[in-house]
Amino acid sequence: MFQAFTQKMPGWTWFVINSLFACIMGMLTKELAVYRSVPIIWIIFSRYSLGILGMSLPSLAGAWSLKVRNRGVFLLRGIFGSVSQFFFFFSIVNVGLGRGTVLFNLVSLFAAISGIFILGEKPKTIVALAVLGGTIGVWLCFNLSLPRSAEWLTLLGAFIGGISLSLIRRLRRTDSNQVTFLSHSFFGCIIFLIPALLTPPPREAGIWMLILLLSLADILALLSLQQGLSKTPIAVGAALITMTPIASLLIGFLMFDERLLIVQWMGSILVLASAILATASTSRAMRRKPR
Repeated sequence: MFQAFTQKMPGWTWFVINSLFACIMGMLTKELAVYRSVPIIWIIFSRYSLGILGMSLPSLAGAWSLKVRNRGVFLLRGIFGSVSQFFFFFSIVNVGLGRGTVLFNLVSLFAAISGIFILGEKPKTIVALAVLGGTIGVWLCFNLSLPRSAEWLTLLGAFIGGISLSLIRRLRRTDSNQVTFLSHSFFGCIIFLIPALLTPPPREAGIWMLILLLSLADILALLSLQQGLSKTPIAVGAALITMTPIASLLIGFLMFDERLLIVQWMGSILVLASAILATASTSRAMRRKPR
């Protein structure tokens, strides 16, 4: 019954859910890594470990199957996705919750471009304009400045993440949401296992509780993102993903007293307008489909 309900939900609603949980994850990452000095390696390795348990235990109980059909894309999606997410955590810690999330959101542009080659998608003009508008909006939110030092690594993560988004949609053509998510967590654990073993783990119970909450928020964010991408063309999804940095900027303004410049407010409005434009385009296309 629940599965039938989620299948009826419009694709754009999953991106709203994704933005909500992604912002919660970002705030907890900043709290743990910046204010409590928790090693980022342990934050991300714990998240991947819990992701594997979250997919495997229900599967053993018969809730769903984790049979992999497209092993090649399963491998690529896992590697690109886990490395990209590491850079996202890195950007929050070393660049900042607002600026880091905004810069990383150039993933939307790279996703739209990579979708042409990986998925063979040809975005309509209105969707391409939405992606372009969202990208310009992100640049305005970034206060019209160029990346500096650690921000270049954030840009690299955005490039890798854009490819990962296209690989998600490619894998969802043959495999379930759970299998797609498992690839991300499984290869993340493999890649970051040795660095985690070489880094002292946190010892406080309160720290581990926050890591658990962070992992849960990130898992829900990624699952909703994958579900949205499975129902939405990659270029449209790329435009809708631009909602996440706007939410991060607003949370920073309301909760952490991070003031926005006028140009950043202009960028926020442009990003939201682009997301609405992409959503309206999707809705019209869905209504035109023959029943």
